[in-house]
Formats: sequence, C-alpha cells, structure tokens
Amino acid sequence: MREPQPTAEDEWSAWENLPIRENYWPGLALEHSSGYEVDHGRLQTIGKQLMTQFDAVYRLLHRRFESAKMTGTILNWKAAITVSDVITGFEQALSCLTGDAMMECAMAAGLVSTSGRSYKLADVDSWRAKPEAWITIPETSWSPKGDYRVSNAYPNGSISPRILKENDGDPVTELITDDTSHHGLNRAQIREMLMSWKPQVLTDYAAATNAIANGLVEVAHGIVFRAQEIRDAPWHGPAADKAQEALKSIFETVRGLASVHGDMGLRTTECAEILTSAQHRFDAVVNKGGWELSDLWSGDDKDAAEFMTGVNRQLGDVMRRLPGAAQLGLPGLIPESDRAIYSLAWY
Repeated sequence: MREPQPTAEDEWSAWENLPIRENYWPGLALEHSSGYEVDHGRLQTIGKQLMTQFDAVYRLLHRRFESAKMTGTILNWKAAITVSDVITGFEQALSCLTGDAMMECAMAAGLVSTSGRSYKLADVDSWRAKPEAWITIPETSWSPKGDYRVSNAYPNGSISPRILKENDGDPVTELITDDTSHHGLNRAQIREMLMSWKPQVLTDYAAATNAIANGLVEVAHGIVFRAQEIRDAPWHGPAADKAQEALKSIFETVRGLASVHGDMGLRTTECAEILTSAQHRFDAVVNKGGWELSDLWSGDDKDAAEFMTGVNRQLGDVMRRLPGAAQLGLPGLIPESDRAIYSLAWY
C-alpha cells in the first residue's frame, strides 16, 4: 500500500518562516557541468512554463485584504479591533512581499527564455519582446511602461507584525489582554459587544490566507521542477549557474513566505474558534437564572465582565504566537530601470 502524499499544509507547516538555504539544487554542486552548452528552443519553452507557474497565486494576492471587512461590525471592542487590524495589516504587507517574489520569478523566467551566455536581458534578444505567456499576468501588476511593480522592500527587506514593531513594552498585554473597553458595561451591553464580531469573517479570511500558502507550495514545487528541466535541457556554463542560483534563492524565499501565510491562517482560525466558543457559551455562563430573571441577579454584570476578560486573554495568547517576521531573500534580478516601485508603509 502506497504511503499517502503530504498535503500542501503538511509541507508549509514543516517549513521555517524565514528563507533557509538549501544544500542541494539541480545543476549545482555535484551536478555542476563545466563548459558551455545550451538548447535555446527548449529553454524558451521552459521559461514560458515558469512564467505561468505563479499566476494563480498572483491573482489571489489582488483580492482585497481590507481591515474594514474585519472590523466594520465590531462594537467598541478594542481588543477585537486590535486583533483584526494586526491580522489584516500584516497579511496585506505579507501579500506585497509575496508579489515581489512572484515578480522576481517572472524575471527569472524571462532570463531563462533568453538563455544567453551572460545572463543579461538583451544578450540574445530584447526583453521587450516578451513571451506570449506574459498576457496571463494581471494588468494591475504593470506600470504603463511595462516595468515590474515591486515594493520598496524588494529584494531583501523584512516585515514584522506592527503591534510588535511600533509599541514599546508588552503591547499585546496592554492593547488586548488588559483591554478595559467592557468595564462599566452591563451584561446586555457586553453580550452585544461580544456578538458584534462575526466568526465567519475570520473563517473566510483564514481560508483566503491558506489558499495563498497552499498556492505557494505549488509554486515552490514548480520552481524545483523547472530547475531540473533547465539542467537537462541542457544548459551549462556561467549563465546557467547564475540562473540556478537565482531560482534557488527564489525557492527559499517562496518557501518561507508560504510558511508565514500558513501560520497567519492558523492564528486567524484560532481567533475564530475562540470567538465562536465564547458566543455559544456566554448565556450559559453569565445568565445563570435565565434572561427573564437577570434583573434580579446582580452578579450577571460582574460575570459578564470576567467572561470578556477571559476572552481577551485567549486572544492575546494567539497574538503572541504570530510569526515574528517575514523576510525576502531574492537575488535582485530586476534592473532598477525596470522597477516600478511603490511604497510599502509597513516597511
């Protein structure tokens, strides 16, 4: 009986959040061949195939990861609003870094297609004569001149969750665990606050984040496969070595980004589970005598406040397990003259 194949989640959950150097790569080290040999036609085909490798993930990045979708219904619950802002803000920035990696993959694909001796864009023909596969890239990724749209974190910047980066001391405790926005409210007001945050919003957000992580696993697989094809095309020589080193660095970065996206999806799911459980348990825990007798039971307000304190504590525990950082480790293939750089405020 064959062993079951690992799922995409199995893979990214075993990867580190930061780029880790691979010891083995096709065509390098023990597989390195001296001399120069190239099949331009075969490499052009491989380059076009590599060009489409990341398209599905790139399209996912252009879905709106807006904080308003997470916080719009929350009623004055500062801890919940903070959690939502941290998750959506970091995921937005993380998606920008992932977009940078996909653009680098596009440049690597173009360089493979031209397959010149010097690994430069114009070595064989002008890069402006793009392969047909370019039409699959979303138009929003290009400036009017056709330059590569990358963030100011490209090629080797890093980001951290803003709650950890912009606050001194212990911001999780201050802003989430010790949130006092429910203090002074009665049990009905606290219940309304708790019920205002919709678990489905978190669940949907986690699913979208996990889709990116799973897609990046497929991108990583594709990069390795194309590297093997490049080795066997054949393509040997200094330019081929540079191409393989570049693909190796992109692979390492993609693997780290997949892990961070996946971890963010897990943490968001945990928040959804905490919220769902709290909403289901609130009435049983707080209104011991039932809502019809609650006016006669003064302990309800105190119980409700203590209940919310417990929920905030659970949310704070999740926030402490967010990924510490996401890092680009790209080779910087895109010439500065071809970069359409936008400012990533997070960076």
